[in-house]
Amino acid sequence: MGWFSSAVSFVVKTVLKVNPIVALVISVGLAWLMRPKIPEMPDFGTNDFDNYEKGILLNKQSNDANIPVIYGTRMIGGTRVFMETSGTDNTHLYMAIILSEGEINDITSIKIDDKTVTWSGDLSDNVQRTVGSGDSNFYKDSASLITVEPHYGTDGQGASTLLSTLSSWGSTHKLSGLCYIALRFTWNQDAFQGIPRVQAIVQGRKVVAYNSSSVAQTAAHSDNPAWCLLDYLTNARYGKGLAIGDIDIPSFYTASGVCDTDVTPYGSATAIDILDCNAVLDTSKKIIENVRELLSGCRGYLPFAGGKYKLVIETTGSASITLTEDDIIGGYSLQSEDKNSKYNRVIVSFVNPDRNYQVDEVQWPEVDDSAYTSADQHATMKTADGGFLLEGRFDMKTITSPYQALEMAEVILRRSRDALKLDINCSGDAYDLAIGDIVAITHASIGFSAKNMRVVGISFNEDYTLGLSLIEHQDAHYTWATKTQVAATPTTTLPNPFVIQPPASVTLDDELIEYNDG
Repeated sequence: MGWFSSAVSFVVKTVLKVNPIVALVISVGLAWLMRPKIPEMPDFGTNDFDNYEKGILLNKQSNDANIPVIYGTRMIGGTRVFMETSGTDNTHLYMAIILSEGEINDITSIKIDDKTVTWSGDLSDNVQRTVGSGDSNFYKDSASLITVEPHYGTDGQGASTLLSTLSSWGSTHKLSGLCYIALRFTWNQDAFQGIPRVQAIVQGRKVVAYNSSSVAQTAAHSDNPAWCLLDYLTNARYGKGLAIGDIDIPSFYTASGVCDTDVTPYGSATAIDILDCNAVLDTSKKIIENVRELLSGCRGYLPFAGGKYKLVIETTGSASITLTEDDIIGGYSLQSEDKNSKYNRVIVSFVNPDRNYQVDEVQWPEVDDSAYTSADQHATMKTADGGFLLEGRFDMKTITSPYQALEMAEVILRRSRDALKLDINCSGDAYDLAIGDIVAITHASIGFSAKNMRVVGISFNEDYTLGLSLIEHQDAHYTWATKTQVAATPTTTLPNPFVIQPPASVTLDDELIEYNDG
């Protein structure tokens, strides 16, 4: 199945042998926020997230590299799979650079050696463009130094007419199903210092969405996490290859609506979605790891219920059922927040387009948290925690908005501080529950009166009772709070070193000086 073996299950199942006849099966759905490990001293020499994101922006040369999948919009360097020179003194350099799996929606811009190229027209699928005459970097001596021909990765795309001028690129060299750009460079010592470094901003894969009647829509560009996850689960080339009949489409439609909720990031800002997905998936990873990345960026759960995979976004909600002492069989296990997973500061790393798609980070509470309260929230929480700094760091590889990253940090922190855990056994009334559902618990001995708890684990016991693992749920954790506007990065403007202006406004005055020195 594409690059991977398909032998991966999205529901973890452990069978405990009780006796030859009876077995206990425990099911835990994939969740967005797994219990973190005990914090360790960081290794300042390595950072897997930062290194991976830097690697995305580089040009690699290979004939067997894994091809990434782009959802939403991201910048990428790509893999050179073809390079050849031609012309007198090798004047022309030809390249083919694979960017991602297709079909993508668009390539909005291309950078050469960190300089954005101005083209003679909009970039389009299988259309050649040259450098516009107003581009002083790559338009020299009244001529374009670069010709580009994008290919958006349809399965039926033809061979590049730009590269087909070479005898080594034939009509069968189509790179079907792959998004790539064909390039021709004309040597100019003032424009190029070596092999050009190419980067493209790509509007990623077209994905299929469904309407409220569960009817498939025409594939289109989308940064909605629900539809991006659905594409990855159902794609047989680079994803899991699940049949659409194995997916609970109504749950994905409901989840997509949660992600598309409009919020105002700061006072006068234009509304944004509360959750987006702008990701470059590494197809060398296991499918289940990529699914976890997609879930973590949208606070998602992927339970398997009723024979189908269901998507649940952790957000505000009401209890589907109420369980009282009459429904709870036997005892219970109640656990307060664990110091190792309780925070008074959370730092979230994300990819920032305003910083050339480099890894950036935000923290909550913010250094200046006046938008929330006049008090220093971090100091207040730290005091409540005995003066200890409890810091959590999380990498969100699908987030490219500082405001969405800050909201994620706040949700994680608040959730960690209200995280009572309850394990109970219930009667058959709880059999309709699934991972991610909210349950109201009423139990006098622990002081719970219709207290909302979220299901994070379900076990089926040998006596036909149902074991529930629950964690505290508070609607207030998911209420969007207006953020502080991010300070704009100052623009650096330097003169073009290849354009020398003549001296201007120069005046000359003569003065005669005489000395009486004999």
